[in-house]
Amino acid sequence: FGYDASEMIGRPITSFIPPELHAEEKQILARLQRGERIRHYETARMAKDGRRVDVSLTVSPLRDTSGKVIGASKVGRDITERKQAEKLQRVLIDELNHRVKNTLATVQAIASQSLVHAKSPTEFVSGFTGRVQALANAHTLLTRSEMRGAEVMDLVREQVLLGAADDHRISCSGPLLMLEPQAALHLALILHELATNARKHGALSAANGRLSVSWEMRSNGGQNLLLRWE
Repeated sequence: FGYDASEMIGRPITSFIPPELHAEEKQILARLQRGERIRHYETARMAKDGRRVDVSLTVSPLRDTSGKVIGASKVGRDITERKQAEKLQRVLIDELNHRVKNTLATVQAIASQSLVHAKSPTEFVSGFTGRVQALANAHTLLTRSEMRGAEVMDLVREQVLLGAADDHRISCSGPLLMLEPQAALHLALILHELATNARKHGALSAANGRLSVSWEMRSNGGQNLLLRWE
């Protein structure tokens, strides 16, 4: 904990126990007086520099030749890193749980909408598969950025250019712009629908058709994305 022996010898052990845990130490002493051994008890201690240190304690009674408890042997192991790792794991699991639920809700909505607009089972399968693939591609982009977001250009490249850049019928332009995860997923699905319609019925269904996709940010009492699809 950062103390020299000369700073601690002769002082009560509560000197480096957080005030709110002093009652805990009384319980430990009471158990020692009964001759009990305490194995791997997790608690906290205060270091000399004021840090709170998570520790695992093992406390054993010391006896004289007659068996009377005259002291204690206490071993404290620093488990701060393990505690931090456990906390991070809980945060990640909660975040994963939240994202999985959102994703399943999105897939359910995609299934419902695909079924409403499909004219045949084959058309439903095609539409549903394409939309789920668009969602998967967007998730891949988000994973690359550690779920911080996705750039609009990358979304257009995946959903409109289909990962290629050699379709001269399509032009796209706009500033580098990172969208937060949920907005990125929504825009990915929108772009997928627009691109699918363009390839089936619109400009991209003809050899001489042209498509222009551009975007910009507008500030009018807030941040707004203006996307032009022409």
